Parts: sequence; C-alpha cells; structure tokens
Amino acid sequence: HHDEDEHHDEDEHHDEDEHHDEDEHHDEDEMQAEGGHAEFHAEFEMTCADTSSLTSLQTSVFDLFPSLEGLEVEVVTPAGQSGAELTPQSTEMSL
Repeated sequence: HHDEDEHHDEDEHHDEDEHHDEDEHHDEDEMQAEGGHAEFHAEFEMTCADTSSLTSLQTSVFDLFPSLEGLEVEVVTPAGQSGAELTPQSTEMSL
C-alpha cells in the first residue's frame, strides 16, 4: 500500500526561507569594517536653471571628513554622464 501524503509532503523538506536567508551570512558592511576600512554611499540631486555654464564640480567634503581617502563621483547632466575619483589632493572634476 502506497500513501502519497506520507512521502510527498513538500512543505516538510523544501522550506525556501530556512536555508536561503541572504542577510544571515553576507553582511557587507560588517566585512568592510573588520578590514579597517569603512564604505558608505550617498546620493545627491541638484537642480540648476542654466546648466550651460557648468564646467566643473568641486567639493569640500575632505575638510569635513579628514580621514576620507577617496570619493567616487558619478555625474549625469543633460549633456551626458561622467565620473571621477576625487581625493584630498584633487577635489575638482570637469563636467
């Protein structure tokens, strides 16, 4: 005699949440901090009435955070997009 319910209980052996918790073992911020470095992400949106005179972007963030080593900047304007790595020695990027 074969009892189908006895051997085919899908909930019993296939609990997706039980073994696939993404946050449980992959805490990226914790790993970064353990290595002596910290990483953070910020997003800013600025609106200019006349973007035709914009030629560069400069920051003073390194004055506020003296231990900050670098800043990856991505800029999107009506003329296109560009990116640069800013440092305490190089705080300005061309647009």
